[in-house]
Amino acid sequence: MSLLQIYWRALGYLAADKKRVALICGANVALAAIAILEPILLGRVIGAISEKGAVFSTLAVWA
Repeated sequence: MSLLQIYWRALGYLAADKKRVALICGANVALAAIAILEPILLGRVIGAISEKGAVFSTLAVWA
């Protein structure tokens, strides 16, 4: 059995629970977005601290 056949079989099994699969996929996308945004926001906080700028607005976005 090829890898493509296994993939299609797995998708067939998941088709029965479309709502749960959509929820899990949405949660994974949210986690990926957080993983990308966290270092960016940390850099902005460090930049604001070093420039003695407005730190609280950046921290509010992060929280």
